[in-house]
Amino acid sequence: MSDRRHPSDHAPLSVRIQIYKSDISVVRRSIKQESEDEINFNSFLIKEIAALNSDSFDSHNAIELFSRDIECILNEAWLTFSREQFITKYSKEWWNQECSDTLSKYRTSGHFDDWKAFKSCVKKSKSSFFEEKIHEIATTNKRPWDLMNWVKRKNLPAVEAIKYNNIPCTTPDLLWMALHQTYNSASE
Repeated sequence: MSDRRHPSDHAPLSVRIQIYKSDISVVRRSIKQESEDEINFNSFLIKEIAALNSDSFDSHNAIELFSRDIECILNEAWLTFSREQFITKYSKEWWNQECSDTLSKYRTSGHFDDWKAFKSCVKKSKSSFFEEKIHEIATTNKRPWDLMNWVKRKNLPAVEAIKYNNIPCTTPDLLWMALHQTYNSASE
């Protein structure tokens, strides 16, 4: 202990508290839009529901059984084609498995080099995600400025027509005449 004091007569205190283990995560299931899983999910539903016997709904029990069959088909399709997602404070659209792996490696080791690798991975992941989004916007609607709220169509302000000698200037010739006579009247 005396080697840590150096020339001082006070002993330094150090405390290490690990708080990153307490991350709260929520698990949910989802199907990514326009993915192969979504196509398979829809195909499965169409095929299975079309195969149900819907000939007779003569009693309350028949309707109840039919609705339970549909519920079972939906449940089976959802569990088959949806994927679990773990939502944490780091959950972003650009977050991927590589980000999770490098973060886990940093948390295990605590080394500065692993932190730099994690930050580099996040930067690369964000960049590729947003490049893909920009490409998608540029190729689908070809109007990327529509996403900006300051580019929306503006309404012209309500104004009164310019009048000269109680005559509205509705044509460029009348407007020119009014401006010319107003600003050149002093020189005459």
